[in-house]
Amino acid sequence: MITSNLLLAKFIKLYGYRPTEFDRRYLELLEMGRYRILEVPDVQPATCCNCGASRNDGRKYLDTGRHVEWFGAIFFCGLCLREYAEAMGLLDVVKKELEETKATLLTQAELTDKADALQEMILKTFEEVKALYVDVYSSSNNSTPDSSSDVESDKTTTTEPTVIETKSRTTKSATGSGRTNVPSLANLLGG
Repeated sequence: MITSNLLLAKFIKLYGYRPTEFDRRYLELLEMGRYRILEVPDVQPATCCNCGASRNDGRKYLDTGRHVEWFGAIFFCGLCLREYAEAMGLLDVVKKELEETKATLLTQAELTDKADALQEMILKTFEEVKALYVDVYSSSNNSTPDSSSDVESDKTTTTEPTVIETKSRTTKSATGSGRTNVPSLANLLGG
């Protein structure tokens, strides 16, 4: 059962103001807050008003908080409430949302698996490129002879620093669309 303080806080959160004692919305909220969920009906007639069940067989009972003259308290058992919900289509909405959630979870699981496989493939490729780089770098270092004595003799004979000569490159001017400042093919091939 919901206490009146909780109902008041709920009302203020929903509508943004404190209700008066005659506020229709607040009175409706108070009426809705009277229900109780019970293992066995505890007020006369102590049966489901639809099917007449009153035993403790695992189903729960909803006490609506209403009392009808010449009948008594109104209870509904969980089985009858389920039938009502199915008849009104309420369970179809829940089933649809559940199926959509399952599909989303399956899609996320598939994407996670693909991401893990892709990460493994990238790490493997990186290791292969790293090994290839080491092989190429070590083979380029091994192809030049080690001439440490020649280098020392060159240092003693040559006192002027060497200057690397740079070649000027000729570029074509493009009058149409396309690339600009492209080196001449003849210059690139040794011209």
